[in-house]
Amino acid sequence: TFVAFQAPISFVPLFIFMVQSWQPGVWAALQANWFLLILNALNAFALNVVIATSLKRMSAVAFVVIGVVKDGIIVITSAMIQGDPISTQQKVGFAVIVVGILLWGHMKIQERKTNQEQQLQQLQEQNVEDASIKETELVAIADLGEPSPTSRALANSNDSI
Repeated sequence: TFVAFQAPISFVPLFIFMVQSWQPGVWAALQANWFLLILNALNAFALNVVIATSLKRMSAVAFVVIGVVKDGIIVITSAMIQGDPISTQQKVGFAVIVVGILLWGHMKIQERKTNQEQQLQQLQEQNVEDASIKETELVAIADLGEPSPTSRALANSNDSI
C-alpha cells in the first residue's frame, strides 16, 4: 500500500517538471534508450518495495541506522577506489556514527536479554503453578481410589445395621 500511495504522489511533480522542461531531443533520446529506462523504473520500483517491506519488519531506528551505515560505506568506498580525500570533519562524523551504532546495538542486546529473562521467569512461575495444580489433581485422584477415613467409618456403621 505504501508504494501504491507513493507512486501517484511522486508522478504529479515529475510530470509537471517534465512538461515545463520538455525539449524536442527528449523524444529521440527516449526512443534510443527505452530499454534502460524500463530497467531503471523496475529497479526503482523494487527498491520501493524493499523499503516498504523493511519498514514493516524492523523499527524506524534500525532503518535509519542502516541508511547511515550505507552512507558511510559509500564515502569510504569512494575514498578507497577513486582516491577522494576524507576531511577531518568526515572522519569525526563517521567515528560518532560507529560509536552510536555500537551503543544502539548494545542497548538492543540488553533489551533482548531482559525480555528473555522476564519470559523465563514467567515460564518458571507458570511451571510452578502447573506443578501445584497437577499435585492437587493427583491427590484428588488418589482420594477417589481409596476411601477416606470418614467414608470408611460410615461404611462400617452401615454394615453393622
